[in-house]
Amino acid sequence: MLMSYFKVDSFIARAVFIIVAMMTFSACGIVGEKGTNQSGSNIYYESVELPRTEIPEEYDDSRVVDLYPVPPLDEAADESLIDPDKLPIPTPVTNDAEGLVQLQVLSDHYWVLVKETPSQVWAKLKQFSELNDLSFQSEAISMGIIDVADDKGILYRFKVNQGLQRKSSEISLRTLAAAQGGNKAFPAASIDKQLEVDTLEALTVFLTGHNLQTAYSYAALGISTNKRIHVKSEPESGIKYLLISEGSVRTKASLKQALTGASFQLEGITADGMVEARYMPQLPEEDQPGFLLRLFGVSPKLFDEDIEFAGETYIFSLEGNESIQKLSINKLLNADWESSSSKKRELNTILMMVKRSLY
Repeated sequence: MLMSYFKVDSFIARAVFIIVAMMTFSACGIVGEKGTNQSGSNIYYESVELPRTEIPEEYDDSRVVDLYPVPPLDEAADESLIDPDKLPIPTPVTNDAEGLVQLQVLSDHYWVLVKETPSQVWAKLKQFSELNDLSFQSEAISMGIIDVADDKGILYRFKVNQGLQRKSSEISLRTLAAAQGGNKAFPAASIDKQLEVDTLEALTVFLTGHNLQTAYSYAALGISTNKRIHVKSEPESGIKYLLISEGSVRTKASLKQALTGASFQLEGITADGMVEARYMPQLPEEDQPGFLLRLFGVSPKLFDEDIEFAGETYIFSLEGNESIQKLSINKLLNADWESSSSKKRELNTILMMVKRSLY
């Protein structure tokens, strides 16, 4: 009994010491409002390089040394494929609060993602051109192309595509010299890349402010609205797979974005290029152990255990060419199911979950 008393007394003393120490550190400004990790992230490659400290000219700056300089990227490198262990991802450059309009970039390719149909976007694109004094030149509705020009004789060729999801659109732009105007083939690159990016940024801001206005253009119904994601099933197992009308790099980028948006954590890339991801739906913060419980050793839960399939790891594989990709799903080799029907239900459920997040 005496021994038990001393154990409890020692435990309480230890706890009091920890609390007093943390209060002392906090008062000294070491911990801070957001803890010792002020950035909120332990992922070093998400860190942002700060500008070099500027020393006034009248002072000696010879002792200021860049301890961890970031070397410039080789001009010939494809940024989207620099790290073979990481998938590229379309980076949202600007977007509205609800994510309805986003300017995205993958390598040197920019496009505006709008969660509206091409028919809605078409009329707004014409309105944007008029407000920016871009005079109408021609249009090829079935191809989703509008040509407009500025007062300097530069042609702007906007192209509206059906997005990966049904009610979404993608708008890309190429700037052309006037002499190229007769060529209906979509150009490979703009004559002025910065002008392309600036115009798409302005378009993103414009569409963000107009996303609640309905602006249909029935003439634009000729734009191809063919589905770009088709759900198929393996004939013997009944397990679903996706056929995606897009190139390899873009599909890999969209897959990573979809997995992140669907509460998956990327675990890595296998030797043969398959993506390994763990389903980790987050438990609401109010249901996580509080400060005192964590102080006494109660660890926060990695995921919500009450959600079906939470904590399970899946393998996603892509194969195809530069126009269409097949996205398949499986599980680790030691996976164990009660029956073939339970395997089919689980894999099909997870695949459709990822499909809904593909953009």
